[in-house]
Amino acid sequence: MNVLVAVDGSEYSAAAVAAVANLQWPAGSEIRLLSAAEEFRYPAYDAWLLPGKYHAEVMEASRINAKRIVTEHEQALREQMKGEATITTAIIDGDPKSVIIDAAEQWPADLVVIGSHGYSAVPRLLLGSVSTAVTNHVHCSVWLVRRPL
Repeated sequence: MNVLVAVDGSEYSAAAVAAVANLQWPAGSEIRLLSAAEEFRYPAYDAWLLPGKYHAEVMEASRINAKRIVTEHEQALREQMKGEATITTAIIDGDPKSVIIDAAEQWPADLVVIGSHGYSAVPRLLLGSVSTAVTNHVHCSVWLVRRPL
């Protein structure tokens, strides 16, 4: 079974990783931790004021942060699962919604696990819901994990 676990460094994605660690997976399962190195969106009127290499430096910082996130979760999973499944990581540049949906399709994933921030209607409208987009567009099952209160 191919299980794609989307992580973003939040307590919600930590809850998703913990939920995955607490289950027994079929022999030969692979758990792939995925983090998106998100591109900073510049306000149109400010973009020309930034130094030439600013964009590249921001993207590199985003990649470093994504690497830190998946590495921390990878270590925790390895300790908890003790070899019960193969654990791999991936960092992909782009919008988290598109990155998760595309990765689930290309791998291909049998299950996508994602933490739900549980935004109310207005923040979800303004920020967009990654979990809603993933649920509506991936070809496989999706497990939305809410963090314990």
